[in-house]
Amino acid sequence: MPLLNFRKIPRQLRDVAVRDGRSVIVLGLIIYFAFLLLLRAQTGNLAVWQRLGVSHLYPPFADMRFLLCAIETERAGHDSYRMTECDPWGRVMNYPRLWLSLSVFGLRARQTVPMGVGLGLIFYLSLLVLVGRLTFREGAYYSFLVCSPAVMLGVERGNVDLLIFSLLVLTVLMFQRLGTRSIWPYAVIMLCSFLKFYPIFAMAVALRDRSRIIALSTIGGAGTVFLIYLYATRHDLALILHNTWRLTSSISFGSKVIFFFYNAVHWWGAPLNIAAWSRASLVAVTAIAAIFVKKTSAPSFTKETVDSMVIGDALFTGIFAFLGTNFNYKFIFLMLAVPQLLQWIRRASLYRDFAFTFLTLMAVAFWLSQPRLGEYWQFVVKEVVNWSLFGMSAFVLLHFALATFVRKGSLDHQLVVS
Repeated sequence: MPLLNFRKIPRQLRDVAVRDGRSVIVLGLIIYFAFLLLLRAQTGNLAVWQRLGVSHLYPPFADMRFLLCAIETERAGHDSYRMTECDPWGRVMNYPRLWLSLSVFGLRARQTVPMGVGLGLIFYLSLLVLVGRLTFREGAYYSFLVCSPAVMLGVERGNVDLLIFSLLVLTVLMFQRLGTRSIWPYAVIMLCSFLKFYPIFAMAVALRDRSRIIALSTIGGAGTVFLIYLYATRHDLALILHNTWRLTSSISFGSKVIFFFYNAVHWWGAPLNIAAWSRASLVAVTAIAAIFVKKTSAPSFTKETVDSMVIGDALFTGIFAFLGTNFNYKFIFLMLAVPQLLQWIRRASLYRDFAFTFLTLMAVAFWLSQPRLGEYWQFVVKEVVNWSLFGMSAFVLLHFALATFVRKGSLDHQLVVS
């Protein structure tokens, strides 16, 4: 009998895989890259990615190549914040110095391709772990997002934001296993913050704690450590800010993008004060979100998906508002919010229509992430969608803040259900 059961294992595993909607994601990726290879056999590499709506740089995995060139420059005894020896585009280091400690592993620019491929695989595997069992329809939606120009831009560039995403998925899993009182998930968030700064926004997940005092202490403690880190690395920080490209392009999103675009096109009137208009727009959209929070009942969150949604929405709103202009591959962090949105749809929640709208806008944003040159209507639609996603994400986060700081109750008791 045990032998017979052992022989059934492959068939059982196959049946589980067939019934799990994650197989649709894997199938979508296989079809996408098979089509990519087919096109490459017929045309040049540049034309392949461009035909699929992805802005391409050659040699491939440009961002991974840039990082490895900086590491190689540092190993050679030069300052990678002022020059790099082998980057084809002559870029200089604009990541925290912690990345340069990888030079002890002997990494070189010639390892760009295997490192880029490995990073992409880690990203895809972490996403499959995050989403859990899916229906075919849900799997098709994830596949639609994963094969979008926004996500594939990060994969094509080999950008380390894919690694940050994977580490944050690890954080979500740790919260599920260890709870919000464990220090280890917050330690991973702090590691991510030391690597790329912006993940500090994910500390908003501490609002999930049953005690308002502990939630405030966690956020305040993390903020203090982060500020000390910034002060200790202030000289590098000045160089990072100087070396970071702060303008915008057709493959960017953020609170300043539409105003950069207006000044570039200059349809009428004087050029806009980008910083002032950006701040005013952020205040206006946040105020509208706050009005809707006051007029609506608090949503109920599922215990297994609430941490992921708070982290995803906090990162998106923080990046959108404070960084101002960012490449579209940072949309990947919005995918952390999708499991909770799907839960609202599955359970016919009062927020079902909200979830449908959010998911629809996400799909549009991911696929309109690179509007065609001269197609101004596409750019305008993209910006309207991006600002709408910011407002809806702020709406969710404000409900969390209201529950924790104003209603004086346990957020777990009020909002989180099994």
